[in-house]
Amino acid sequence: MQVLEVVLIVAIAIVVFLANNEINKRRVARYRAVAAASGLEFDPGDPSNITSLDFEFLQRGSSNQATFTMWRPGAYSNRVFQYRYVTGSGKDRQVYSHTCALVALPFAATSTRLRPEGFATRLLNKVGLDDIELESPTFNDRYRITSADKQFATALLDPSMMGWLLEVPCELDLYLLGSWLLAVDDRRSAEELPNLLVRSEALVTHMPTVMQSLYPPAGPPSP
Repeated sequence: MQVLEVVLIVAIAIVVFLANNEINKRRVARYRAVAAASGLEFDPGDPSNITSLDFEFLQRGSSNQATFTMWRPGAYSNRVFQYRYVTGSGKDRQVYSHTCALVALPFAATSTRLRPEGFATRLLNKVGLDDIELESPTFNDRYRITSADKQFATALLDPSMMGWLLEVPCELDLYLLGSWLLAVDDRRSAEELPNLLVRSEALVTHMPTVMQSLYPPAGPPSP
């Protein structure tokens, strides 16, 4: 390879690096401005190591990464962030991107998942992977509930909670475990992150208060 070709390749690499660096700076500034406008703190990375939590969703694939984290100042730091993970390799490599919120629960949750019923979940029912059926047929048709403890799920989804979820439909994929609710959405823009946090916090405020006495928390949530 001639010297001129080497110089040209190096020059192109430098230009690409500088361009990407400028794009990232602008992206970080955009997220920071959105967070500030909503009264939230911001970090472009994952300052509390969200990916260390034991949620099944956060253990999928590899190269798991939480970025552009916004959080509400306070002891429990409810937060919202962008999340990605990778499955497969080579031609089979796929990157999955989501926007997620993590909200503290006032009780100790058994591993439970609540998500909208759809074609894929109905197919699971047909092959024998049944979900938990509650007293409301309408709710059962709208949502799929799985839990390690049916009694916990039944207490959580009391008539009032089911009624609210039917009145204000939830399109999020919800995971409860220990001290936290993890709400998973499709990838959203920076401007939509604060709203996802508000929606996820509203879910917790509508959960039955009796859960706190039935399943008292062991201590303050972490991280």
